[in-house]
Amino acid sequence: MDTLLNKTWVLARKDQNDDILIFESKSSKVDQNKYQLVLTENGKFIDNSVSNGHSNTITGHYKFEGNSLYTYFENSYYDSKFDIIYYDDNTLKLKKIY
Repeated sequence: MDTLLNKTWVLARKDQNDDILIFESKSSKVDQNKYQLVLTENGKFIDNSVSNGHSNTITGHYKFEGNSLYTYFENSYYDSKFDIIYYDDNTLKLKKIY
């Protein structure tokens, strides 16, 4: 998968009955107090949610298979699969499968 994805992404909005998550790169003009995910070059995945000024961060690993992004955490309850709908340098669209 393209190294364009290795950065911090901030949730900008949801589309289609909340099925599609649309992220913008952190360098874009987006609210930094929203849900963020970080993909690092060494395979580290950071899930950071912010609610009422409190941050909750869990760290795991990710891998790509075709157009899918799989995330794995110590507690498998948080494991996820996303289909990558679209991405470029500033936008990432994901559909959460589980």
